[in-house]
Parts: sequence; structure tokens; C-alpha cells
Amino acid sequence: MRNGTFVAAVVVTAMGWVPQSALGQPAEPPPGEEVPPDEAPPIDEAPPDEIPPTDEIPPTDEAPPTDEAPPTDEAPPEPAPAEPAPAPPEPEEDPDKRDARRAHAHQVAMERSQARPPEQDVPVPDAPPWSRTIEVGGDAVVMIRPFHNGVVDSPIAYRPAIAWGLHVRWPVVDWLRVGAYYIDANHGLDIPEGSLTPSTPDAVDPTSTFSEAKVSTFSFGLKISPTLSFTDRFRAWATVGLGWGRFNYSQMTVTEPGDQVYTVRARRAVFVEFPLGVGASFDIIERWLSIDFESTISPAVGQSGDAHEVFQAVNEDGQIVDVGPFGASQVSFAQILGLSLIL
Repeated sequence: MRNGTFVAAVVVTAMGWVPQSALGQPAEPPPGEEVPPDEAPPIDEAPPDEIPPTDEIPPTDEAPPTDEAPPTDEAPPEPAPAEPAPAPPEPEEDPDKRDARRAHAHQVAMERSQARPPEQDVPVPDAPPWSRTIEVGGDAVVMIRPFHNGVVDSPIAYRPAIAWGLHVRWPVVDWLRVGAYYIDANHGLDIPEGSLTPSTPDAVDPTSTFSEAKVSTFSFGLKISPTLSFTDRFRAWATVGLGWGRFNYSQMTVTEPGDQVYTVRARRAVFVEFPLGVGASFDIIERWLSIDFESTISPAVGQSGDAHEVFQAVNEDGQIVDVGPFGASQVSFAQILGLSLIL
């Protein structure tokens, strides 16, 4: 009978509800009521006529309980990740480096803990005093060569010329400047009749005429100029220098009586000059641009070249004709007006 009671309890439990009285246990009293101890029936002693026999258990559509877990749609749990391998032990720090690091950290902490001192007003240094470094400029020149009897006597004259030039001046000290110059001029020539007829048997006829002739000259050299500064913008100086120059006489055409025409080739000559003079300048734009004027006289020495010698030409008949020399310029006068860029 006990076996039949157990089977009935299992079936009723599977159906969802099992009264405690069916399992041989007393029913729970209502809330707030106590069960007298003598009224609770023993668990194992159930009335035999309350439990139906085993062969009279009604059929059920539910499957008997089994120990297997019911099927589910959930995926099986993922395996737990493997634990990472333990990191290798860090190498021990060098004691000297550790002490140095700690000392640096301590110093930084001390500096941060201290209040920053107030900023002091640092005076701005004065700019260095301005001074002239170099002057570079161009010149307009009136060149005059009045004397022309150097080397040989000659009535040939050099006409005045408008020339151009360049200059550079460097103030070594306040009272002394060193400079370089270049002057280029083109002179016309006045050739009187018979002035190019030498005293030789084959000389050109003194009544011959010569075509317009010109001579181009250039000279360059160095100058030393003691300087007196009256103000920051006005100064004056005296000049002494040394230069070298050259005369280039153009080709000429000779027309003799009887209409014989022939050509005299170009000739050249060189000279050395010593420019002497005075000058002054004024800064029209302070520290940038100045205007200056200089007047020089330049004696010339050491003149030589085929222009100062008897020259030979060949006439239309194939005869050799002697043409006389040009007289050398003994001195030149230059009036120089220039603009200088102050660097």
C-alpha cells in the first residue's frame, strides 16, 4: 500500500499540484491559526482507503520524469578563456639610477612647492650707434684736357666732354676715407691744317684734310681723403690719389690734293695720373642718400703708345705715307657731381 501511495504522489506532482494530505502530511492551516500538536496526523500513517490502488491510476499524456535535462534552444556555454601566462618578473632597477630618479623627483617637487619670484623689469639694451659702412654711387663729370703738348709739340686740341663715372668710398675712421673711382669720357679733336705732317720725306701733304676724329678715354684708380665732419650730415675732404688711363684714337680718313683718299688706322696711348682735389657731401636723406661734389686736377705722366709716334699709312697708289703723332694731354680737370647710396 505504501508503494501505491508513492506512485500516486509522483503522478499528481507531475500534473502540477500535490495536496499535502495526499503525501501523508497535514495541510497547512490558514494564516494566523496554529495547529494543535495532537491533531497533526503522522506522516507515514495515511488512511488506506484514501489512496487509490496502483492499477487504477488514470492515464496521463505527460511523459514520466527522467533524469535527462529537457532540450533547449540556447547555445551551449562558451568555454572560459584561458588565463594569460604570468608576466616575467621585472629586472631590478640600478640603485644609483633609482636614487638619481628619486632625487630629481624630490627637486621638482620642491621647486613646484616654492612660490615663483616676481618678474623683474629687464631694461631693453640701447641700439648700437649708427655709423657709415660704405658709400656707393654714380657721377656726372665735366672733363677738360686743355694742354696737349706732352711728349711732342702739337697744335691738336681736345674738346671738353661730358663724361660719367662710378665711385666707392669706405670710411676707415671718422677723419679718413679710402675710395676708388672710374671715369669714362669721349673727346672731339680739333686738328688744324698741317698738324699731322711730320718732317720726313714721305710725310702726308700739309694741305690734306682729315675726317672728324674722336678719342675715347677712361681712367680708374684709388683716392685717400682726409675728412672733416661739420655735422652728422655735412662733411668736406681733400683728395690725393693714383690712377691709370688710356686714350683710344679713332680711325681717320685722309683726303689729299688730287682727291686721293686713304685711311689711317686707330691708334692708342696710356698714361698715369695723380688726382688732387677737394670735395664735400650732404645727406639729403639721412643715413640713406647723399649728394656730393668734387673738383680735381690730375697731372699725367708716363705717356706712351703709337698715338704719340709717327705712323705709316698706304695711299691709293700703294705708297707709304707718314702721318704725324698726336700730342699727349699733360693734365686733366674734372668737375664731379655724384649721388651716393649710404650702406
